[in-house]
Amino acid sequence: MDLLFRYDRKIFYFLTLFFFIAASYPLYSQVKNESDKFNSYFSFSFDNDVYFNTDKYYTNGFYFSFSGEREKLSGVENYIFPFHSGGKYFSASLIQRIFTPADFSTADVKYGDRPFAANLLFRYALRNFDRAEKLIITERVSIGAVGKYAFGKEVQNGIHSLLPHSSDVPGWENQISGGALLCYFASVEKNILMNGDFLVNFSSWGKLGTPQTAAGIKARLLVNSTGSFFKAPFYASKKSFNYQADFSAGAFYKLYDVNLQGNPVFDFSPYRIGKIKRILFHSEAGLQINISMFVIETKVYFLTPEFPGGTNHLWGRLKIGYKF
Repeated sequence: MDLLFRYDRKIFYFLTLFFFIAASYPLYSQVKNESDKFNSYFSFSFDNDVYFNTDKYYTNGFYFSFSGEREKLSGVENYIFPFHSGGKYFSASLIQRIFTPADFSTADVKYGDRPFAANLLFRYALRNFDRAEKLIITERVSIGAVGKYAFGKEVQNGIHSLLPHSSDVPGWENQISGGALLCYFASVEKNILMNGDFLVNFSSWGKLGTPQTAAGIKARLLVNSTGSFFKAPFYASKKSFNYQADFSAGAFYKLYDVNLQGNPVFDFSPYRIGKIKRILFHSEAGLQINISMFVIETKVYFLTPEFPGGTNHLWGRLKIGYKF
């Protein structure tokens, strides 16, 4: 516990230093930057289903992200992201996601329930805003690990140790076995209606690799108080206050999921699910508030059962960000 405390304290000091440096940047650049928006964005997101009084399935996630504009791509980026045009915006993220069965009261394998799994990923993404065609093309590459080197056991039990009436979660020795993760994702969004503060679009997307191979479609409604989604796609307006509400729903076909089915080769998992649900439905609803350079966002996610015998699942996201 002392080691965990010292580790958490180091993270706290690092984030404090980062925000202090970031906070000083606008003061330094006031004379140089006279544009109507910030150029970069740092955010931290915390996903959890405790917001809905559950502790199962996708139960916890951390996202550290840095985003900004790109005027010109490097040779490596041109090779990795072949579909680019218009305004370019990148994001680099460090992600951890934790999955558990609905019942983890004992260390025994829960046959018919979801297996324990954890992912630790580095993700690099590029978003292209083609204002003439009203298209948004997103590509991203993720690389990381599944299994014990994703540290799901340590993080979940560390969080539980800080909560009243909680104890360590047994059963992590039965998690999906270790392995590398590599995934490519691409999506195309087409805006069909832009009327003042309202934007409606449809998108199709696909991902190939691990942790998941799938493809789907989604419809989205966005209400943005600035009416300038294409001008500032990272919502980086220097207005003292603005907001956006976001609603979306869609369906997808899942071919493979390492967090349920284990590694495709050399799998040594004590337990994994052989048959998964192929067609799933999902929806999201969120509210983002921008106060000068600060951002706070809350979001709710819904997903239909991922495997036979599973149930619908809800989780929430709290996100804080700083624009500079």
